[in-house]
Amino acid sequence: MMYVGQVWTLCNKEALERVLHVHKWAAHIILEVQRTSRIVTLFNHLSWIPFYNEAYIKQCELVYKR
Repeated sequence: MMYVGQVWTLCNKEALERVLHVHKWAAHIILEVQRTSRIVTLFNHLSWIPFYNEAYIKQCELVYKR
């Protein structure tokens, strides 16, 4: 999902929410937990940050490098 992550910062809110849903779904599958588990706990366990935050960071990196 993070390949060319800078593009995600240009998407509308609905598209970002759909991708975040997939990100959450992946965390549940990787850790083999129920869907009722708190996503913040799962992301912390996996050392993940929400993809839109990571996309923003990558966009800032790109601007800095330019």
